[in-house]
Amino acid sequence: MVKGADSKSNYFQSLSGLCQLPPEALLRVLEVAITVDNVRPEGLPELIFEANNKARSSHVNDIVTLVASTSVCRYWRQLFLGTPTLWRNISAEFHPELVNLFLQRSMSLPLHVVISDGESTKSKRTLKNLCTFPTSYEPRTERYLTNSEVILKSFHRIRLLSITSSQMDTYNSQRPSPRFLRILCDAFDRCSKAGPIILQGIEIDSFWPPPSNSDAELEFVDSVLSRAELSLSSLRRMDLRSTCIPWHFLQSTSQSLTHLSISTIFRNVDGLEGLKSVFERHAALESLALDILIDDAPSIHPPTPFLDNERIVLPVLQKLFLAGDDTSNTSILGMLKLPSLKSICINDKSKYLEGGDDVALTFRQISELELPSASHLCISFEGPWARFDLKELKKGSFASDEEDEVVFTYVYAQQDPLLKSSSIILLSQLQLLNLHSIKHIDIPVFPDSEPSFADKLVRLVPNIESINVYYGHPYFSFSTDRIHSMLRPVEMLWDYKENARFHQVFEGLGGAHLASLRRLIFSGIRMDLNQDRHFFSELFGTLSRRVKVGYPKVVVKFRDCEGIDDVGHGAAES
Repeated sequence: MVKGADSKSNYFQSLSGLCQLPPEALLRVLEVAITVDNVRPEGLPELIFEANNKARSSHVNDIVTLVASTSVCRYWRQLFLGTPTLWRNISAEFHPELVNLFLQRSMSLPLHVVISDGESTKSKRTLKNLCTFPTSYEPRTERYLTNSEVILKSFHRIRLLSITSSQMDTYNSQRPSPRFLRILCDAFDRCSKAGPIILQGIEIDSFWPPPSNSDAELEFVDSVLSRAELSLSSLRRMDLRSTCIPWHFLQSTSQSLTHLSISTIFRNVDGLEGLKSVFERHAALESLALDILIDDAPSIHPPTPFLDNERIVLPVLQKLFLAGDDTSNTSILGMLKLPSLKSICINDKSKYLEGGDDVALTFRQISELELPSASHLCISFEGPWARFDLKELKKGSFASDEEDEVVFTYVYAQQDPLLKSSSIILLSQLQLLNLHSIKHIDIPVFPDSEPSFADKLVRLVPNIESINVYYGHPYFSFSTDRIHSMLRPVEMLWDYKENARFHQVFEGLGGAHLASLRRLIFSGIRMDLNQDRHFFSELFGTLSRRVKVGYPKVVVKFRDCEGIDDVGHGAAES
């Protein structure tokens, strides 16, 4: 808009239409503009997004855009100030005047708040300037604590509460701040004595005990929550990351939880017994996300499998996300019976496989699950020796000639980056799945993949609607936090980090198979569109012809690409 205006008058004239939008449309535009990193890509399984999005329980809006929008014109100001829903997301990082402003403008609406002791911010800055200004950010910490205290005085209005302390990778010796603990204790004590509490979600991040003493953290994480358990009857979700697990609270609180997310490290397998008691308590869970590693997992034996009558039934659980090692994933799958499960996503972080077995234990547990309603399957491996291998699975689970087979409509599989023949293994094992109903498939492709990999892959999935071929460096590490950015079922994401075999791997998708795709995304810093001008000309020609014969249009996007000005305009025209 700015680029197309040749003067200030023309610029403001081009804005006039936006300024005169109907209230409903204008509010929608602003909501999209101020939302920060909480938009789920179309078609992405909600569980994967929720499990990896850092802002699960509450999000902080772009307050600069929000506040500035109230000064554009009188119409905007009256509309935005008169819409309290825009002002209900409050964070302790705000300037104190903004905190009071948001509390007033949100009127009596339920609040989504983020409180913190500020230690994570101060410690990050201190690490960067450790030698020169080791304590220069102390006033910022004071602001966080003061704001947290002010916000928690409106506890009766808080619906979603996010509590964050210092990160694990800082040099701060007292974490969380003792004053922060006192503020939290006072707030939870008051809420247990006050009137009705509407709190539905709690997120606790980075209350991890330091090596010297963990009493303070344990006091908050469990005891303080337990003080208010009788007042938290409306609690529906709890997210715990890098935090001591409040076992007493989880095992004694009401059975109202529908969403539970835990990301932590167990020192031994005893933590799995604690999980079992939590599952027995919360039979109403609909979504479960567990990112659990066990410290001594490589040295322990595989868990004893549960008998069928010993398994815990979660009758309404529909979404399951596991991101641990073989021991934790297998143990959790083995203790549960999930008759209503619709979406299962597993990220295996195992670094060792006992006895040199090539087949991950997790796959054996998947084969034993009863999944009558499953429609989405997402599996990835991070371990150096784990690989996508279904050869030894029991018949009746995935074999295509069985009557009781499970039919999935979404598959994600990651190849072993250290195994040159991984693409061949992957293709051979995918043939054991019934892929006739598959609509979306995500496959990271590494430079050692055979040239016709993509073409052979598409032939296995005749009804495919979208493919994401993620082409990256063979030693690139996909962490749990990046899974949500990788999985784009309605897009074809090409992270172009290696030029040499671009045409070879991609050529299989340039013909008739491309007819079913809806969106293509070309991404990568090393991608030079000028060098591949001929290829893209042919590709865009194919896209143009498919539109003429009745196929839906394909959205083509370019990100971080050189030569975008020349070739990008050609894409838009096609």
